[in-house]
Amino acid sequence: MTHFKTKNQLLEYLENNAPYRMIRRAVVEGEVELYGFFEYSVFMPEGWVVRVRSRFGKEWFVSVYLNPHTHAYQAMVLHTVVWNYYKGGGSELFRGDDPEKYEQLKEEWG
Repeated sequence: MTHFKTKNQLLEYLENNAPYRMIRRAVVEGEVELYGFFEYSVFMPEGWVVRVRSRFGKEWFVSVYLNPHTHAYQAMVLHTVVWNYYKGGGSELFRGDDPEKYEQLKEEWG
């Protein structure tokens, strides 16, 4: 099993394993924003959340998480991001691209 150490490794995983081909293409051709690490909730599994926007403006929130049954990473599309479960952390991979903004969103949601 691969462990992600950098944002680039996480995005490379998404480029190859996102649930839909259009998302995989958007990871390469569009823009991505790493929101960071989120705790488990009934809305989403514990893992990283990435906003992917295609060059045509279509947007997805994709979670990359460790499946507890297969012990392998998986990606799934979320309907929304529940900010009060933002965890952040020490490294860029866990904090995300704009941790101050995400902490503020967490407080507003909480």
